[in-house]
Amino acid sequence: MNTITTIKAEPVFVKRDEVLGAVNSKDYALYRMDGYGERFYYTLNESGKDVTVAWFPSITSIQKSVYPLSSAIIAKMMQMGSEEWYKYLNNKAAFGTFWHMLAAEYLTNGHINLSNLQERIEAYQMSDPNATDTSWWFEQAWKGMLSWIEFCKSKQLEALLIETPLRSAVHGYAGTVDLLCRWVEKGETVYAVIDWKTGDIWDEYACQLRLQQIALIENYPALADKKMVLLNWTWTDWRKAPGFQVVNQTESPFAKTAEHALAVHKLTKPQKPKGMRMPVFAEDWSSQGETSEMWQYVEIDEVVLQKHYPAKQ
Repeated sequence: MNTITTIKAEPVFVKRDEVLGAVNSKDYALYRMDGYGERFYYTLNESGKDVTVAWFPSITSIQKSVYPLSSAIIAKMMQMGSEEWYKYLNNKAAFGTFWHMLAAEYLTNGHINLSNLQERIEAYQMSDPNATDTSWWFEQAWKGMLSWIEFCKSKQLEALLIETPLRSAVHGYAGTVDLLCRWVEKGETVYAVIDWKTGDIWDEYACQLRLQQIALIENYPALADKKMVLLNWTWTDWRKAPGFQVVNQTESPFAKTAEHALAVHKLTKPQKPKGMRMPVFAEDWSSQGETSEMWQYVEIDEVVLQKHYPAKQ
């Protein structure tokens, strides 16, 4: 049986000021669902005694469904084999989640203690079954953090949103913004949407950034007239001094095709998860009964409502 997990998607940090004070996102609770190899977000809309579920495909799912894998990735997949490839991918994704936690902690507190980094890696490994090989995590994590600290110092950036989930009710999608920040450059305030990467930066990542920007402006209308840049950030494999790579995707052709990618996804891909087979719990199960009667197909909306409103079902 396929399984799904749901969590309430909440921001790590939101700064309240003249730009973010009129946030629309406080008017809705956004939930994230992972399952079937996909990610969706949803909201619960109450009207009297009735509750409906509104679904939003994730930005990452939209980008992946429209832009094909590079030939280099396909070659690596064929070399490793399907099972090892997905194990490798999941381990890389687990490291990315761990590193994002470190970066968010530094931005939130203004400092970070890395003296217990190995212990933190081991603790995280215990909590995430996808973290199967952490032998290389220590070096990459501290190299990445020192590089990120160096970048923050060079820009004297001010964090406004950290790991913040947002929906676009207008366009029907949702995603999590790694970082919205600002700094002053040549006397002008620049607002930067930054998507952290813990590996190579690909051209199509510009699509993700543009969709994030659209959702940001919808939720925070005061951003519409601000100078904004769309940046992918990662660190280099440095030896003597922290180094990083910043790719400005603001004018990328892939950023300009984001709305088209969204339209293609709407036409070709499901806009909500499929239902699932669930066990039927009954007191009169017996060896004489049909096993097919022990299961029933449940629409995904019903699965969600059972989770949030068990007394109503």
